[in-house]
Amino acid sequence: MPKYLKFVEYIPAKERKTKMFRVFNKLREEILGMIEWDTGWRKYVYVSDGDIKYCQMCLSEIQGFLHSLNNPNRLRKT
Repeated sequence: MPKYLKFVEYIPAKERKTKMFRVFNKLREEILGMIEWDTGWRKYVYVSDGDIKYCQMCLSEIQGFLHSLNNPNRLRKT
């Protein structure tokens, strides 16, 4: 369970084949960025909003969430 960040599925107005997630700071409920599918990388990536600073723990939480989304066994099932 992430301690510093919250990952919330985002449903855009335009229909997409893949899911998108907003990344929020739990303390202030500020949006920090998005996690979305990147066709060039062929996996989910994190896209930061603006000039935001991250500590090691926050980056670790983002990495863990991306790992769960990009797990090869999970991707074969979708």
